[in-house]
Order: sequence, then C-alpha cells, then structure tokens
Amino acid sequence: MPEGWEMYPKSVTGDAREVVKSEDVAPYHVEIDVEAIKEQERIEMWHQVAGRWLWEGDFEISRRMVRNAVAHRRYSKEFEQLVWERCLKNSAPRKKPRVLYLVDAFLFEEERVPFHKGFDIKEDQIMQALIEHVRMNAKSGKYTSESSVNKFKI
Repeated sequence: MPEGWEMYPKSVTGDAREVVKSEDVAPYHVEIDVEAIKEQERIEMWHQVAGRWLWEGDFEISRRMVRNAVAHRRYSKEFEQLVWERCLKNSAPRKKPRVLYLVDAFLFEEERVPFHKGFDIKEDQIMQALIEHVRMNAKSGKYTSESSVNKFKI
C-alpha cells in the first residue's frame, strides 16, 4: 500500500458516507472505512502503473469468445455485434482485438474495468466484465441513442 494509508486506525470499520484523506479533517460523526480507503489507494496505484504502460499481460479477444460470453448471458445477436464492434474499436491499430490487464483489472476504452469475480478462469472474468461494461455504457446511451438500446434486448 502507498504511504499514508496507515494513519487510519485498523480497529475502525464500517460504512463511511464520505471518504476522507486525513483524520484531522474528518467530521466527528463520520466513520472511517479502512477497506474503502485501501481500495481507493489500490485504484490510484493501478492507474499510476498503467500510466507507465507496465502491464502484467494482454488478452486477445476472438469473435467466438464474444459470441459464447454473450450467449452465456442470453443477450441478443445485435448486442453481440455491438460488443464485437467495441472490441475492434478499442484495439483499432492492431489486427486482433485485445485488452491489457494488470492484477485484477483491465484497460478498455481508456477506463479501468475490474475483473468479474463470479468466475474462476481469468479469461471468463475478463470477458464477462467486458460485456457488463459495454452493456452499462449502452444503457446509459454512451454508444447509441436510447431508442436503439431497446433493440439490443439487454
């Protein structure tokens, strides 16, 4: 963990409504959630390491992998096509789509996407997290107009 997080007492736990940087600025009524602070520091460190292009590895994505992962979730063929297009666009200069990963997250469309922990195999963790990421962005209207989101049947 980076320097600074140890200033928070390990005995204090609970759900914090606000994450604070130091005990001095914490209002009296706020509990400090040590796990939330540790997770926030992990994410910041991940971005620092990823910003230097120091990756653990890369994962090549095939059309068949996308098809199988989308079928596992019982989403439509149209949504499968949207996921595949997003994968191609994410890996535009390369011939084969891929994502770069580091520890427990990967980079997709310039965002940190955590692995889906509901699966045992790293490839499944990446594919299911990727599909969920595309689905959430499609629902929010990032990729398409709201009227066409309904046709994806997601």
